[in-house]
This record gives sequence, structure tokens and C-alpha cells, in this order.
Amino acid sequence: MRGVIVPNADPAWKPFLGTPGFPDFPSNHAVFSNSVAYALSSIYGSQTAFKNATYEGVMADLGSGPENLGTRQYASFDAMAAEISISRLYGGIHYRYSCEEGAKQGKKTAQNVDAKVKFLK
Repeated sequence: MRGVIVPNADPAWKPFLGTPGFPDFPSNHAVFSNSVAYALSSIYGSQTAFKNATYEGVMADLGSGPENLGTRQYASFDAMAAEISISRLYGGIHYRYSCEEGAKQGKKTAQNVDAKVKFLK
């Protein structure tokens, strides 16, 4: 493992967030965002595009000076879940494997609930 990670590591890289005091595996953000994406896709369709304007007008300095966080646009609920999942890697909170496996767990959990519980549509 050391031979794989060390040659590709950037010694100057710093995470955006501090390392939290909870386990890495799985990424719970990946789990719940993919569960929600599955549920919303089953109601609204798998290719429903939408926007999230929650942070429109909010200014943040992400390292290169203040910028507007703006509106996020997504082609589908799965695209949103993928962005939420990988954000935990970018934040330095989880490893990629934890994000990928969390996404699988979330989708599978939602599929199991959907198969066993009959929701009104």
C-alpha cells in the first residue's frame, strides 16, 4: 500500500476541513445521499434535472479569494449524490473507498426498503 500512495502524494496538500473524531468507513454522507437519490428518482424519474440555490449570494474564500458559492445544477438525483459522496474525499474526511462503498450501501438500503415497503405514489 505504501508504494502506491507515497509516489502520488502531494506533500503540500491540505484538506479543507479538519479530520473529525469518527470512523472513516463508511461515509455516512454517501450512504444517506444515495438512499435519498434512489427514493427521489423512484418518484420523479431518474433523469430529473434540478437546481440548488441554497448558497446563491453566499461568499466564501476557498483559497483563491472570495467567490460566490452560487447555484448548483444537477442532471439527476444520482449526480447530486455522487457530488455529495466525493465531497467527503475532497474535505479530507474519508478515503475514496469509504465514499464508494457508502454509495453502494445507501442505494442497496433504499432498494431493500422499496422492495419490502409499499409506498403510495
